[in-house]
Amino acid sequence: LESEIEELRSLGIDVDNINPHDPLIYTALSNLQSPQGLFQIEADTNFKVCQSVAPRNLEQLSAVVAIARPGALDFKDRYAEYVKTGESQSVHEFFDSVLNYTGGIPLYQEQLMKMAVKVGFSLDEAEQLRRIVGKKKIDQMPAWKTKITEKVGQLENPDPAIADVLWKVAEDSANYSFNKSHSISYAYLAAITVYLKFKYPQQFFLSLLKFTKFEPNSHEEISKISQELMDFDIKLLPPDLNKSDIDFKIEGKDVRYGLNSIKGVSEKVLKHLLEFREDSFENKYDVFTAAKQAGVNIGVLSALIQAGLLDSFVTANRSQLVLEAQTFNILTDREKRNFKALGKEHKYDICCSIDKAISEELIGDDNKRIFSDRRINTIKKKREPYIEILKRNRKSIKYANWYFETQLLGYSYSYTIRDIFKHPEDYQCSDSVKMAGVRSEVRCVGVLVDVIKRTSRNGNKYARLELHDEKGIINVLFMDSNRESRLTSYLNAGNKLPKKDDVVIITGSKGDDIIFANTVNTLKDKIYMKLSQVK
Repeated sequence: LESEIEELRSLGIDVDNINPHDPLIYTALSNLQSPQGLFQIEADTNFKVCQSVAPRNLEQLSAVVAIARPGALDFKDRYAEYVKTGESQSVHEFFDSVLNYTGGIPLYQEQLMKMAVKVGFSLDEAEQLRRIVGKKKIDQMPAWKTKITEKVGQLENPDPAIADVLWKVAEDSANYSFNKSHSISYAYLAAITVYLKFKYPQQFFLSLLKFTKFEPNSHEEISKISQELMDFDIKLLPPDLNKSDIDFKIEGKDVRYGLNSIKGVSEKVLKHLLEFREDSFENKYDVFTAAKQAGVNIGVLSALIQAGLLDSFVTANRSQLVLEAQTFNILTDREKRNFKALGKEHKYDICCSIDKAISEELIGDDNKRIFSDRRINTIKKKREPYIEILKRNRKSIKYANWYFETQLLGYSYSYTIRDIFKHPEDYQCSDSVKMAGVRSEVRCVGVLVDVIKRTSRNGNKYARLELHDEKGIINVLFMDSNRESRLTSYLNAGNKLPKKDDVVIITGSKGDDIIFANTVNTLKDKIYMKLSQVK
């Protein structure tokens, strides 16, 4: 967070004088749909608590931070109701003045201390109780139960219920209570990030994108950010060899993808890339030659083609262009020189040129056949697997480009996952699924990011699937029930559950926040990116 804020400072944004009570913050939080990059909010559990509570001020945002933890989550609905109605639930009127501002819920360790002081304990004793509770020193708790009973008995109007309430709060607090000093500080930082995101979204997202390279799964983070950018009318522009810098950068009202985030591109290769793009190219052969001279090996060049970096230089089917690059790379320097001379005549199609050179026994600039009989066999043998990759990938150019981009960049700028199908309108996106009514029939497609197979307490098998598309998450439950054994029948028919990264098609009925699957189908078509995948 500190590094990201420093990045925003470098972009000229005053991050040191933000008012954490600014109405913009709580307007944004009241209908929050974009949690990425928000301190203490972006985690799934915290985000759901924030959505449920819809905090209207810093105090309530502090409560969100405190509630979004094991144990305290039990208070989520109760606190959300308090925020909505303003009506606090009293545990005992004696403690109302201490607990009213959290709706009657003892959220904080400081509240426990105030309750202890109110019954007669000193501040030092209250701090001892807080430490015992905070560090879960179970063996010391019984002695405090006696002390509490004795203190309450010394009150002017002693009520045994006061002791019971305080003891229960002390006992339960070990499972959920939090330092308010911490939660209000966290809430302050959360408010700052909300303000920055909704006041300066372009700069905020640029900062997030620049720091994805430090995440364990940088492309997963880029994917999440690209989904949110649409909500702010900002595009994540694709990497372009002519336009991209090493890192992400602002371009107009959008953000341009950084070269250092392309999968498999090292710092050393980046330097070569910058040298490579200084050249001017009249045709594909110039591109292939310059890449070799700049030290960009054929594997990296193929990945750059697949990611679309050369689209501004060469208009072609990317899988076809990879085949041409790989084929050109097979040639000797003499062969390359001769094919360059023949390039214009054959529209710089190296595959066509080679076929003609073989069939017509073309003569080179040294008055010898370009290919000897022995060399022809070698060329055919080396080209064969690359031609096989093209044959497999050309079934669907859309699917191939979508797959290349998601694998190499973390997102696809050319197509949505629905676009890879002949009739994309037949599938709902995650946004549409969320808006669908309960029990309505849905049909959707997504990339599987997680699958868990379990058996319920009553013996029914079930599988939880989490799918992603360009709009968000689709949660699916594929299960047996007392009426129908859908999952068991599926497995008994010889099917296997889909694996991570599979493209999965789901039909089923909508629950509150999940799809109950009727059918689960995995897209069988595969896209191939390198030689090792077809061997």
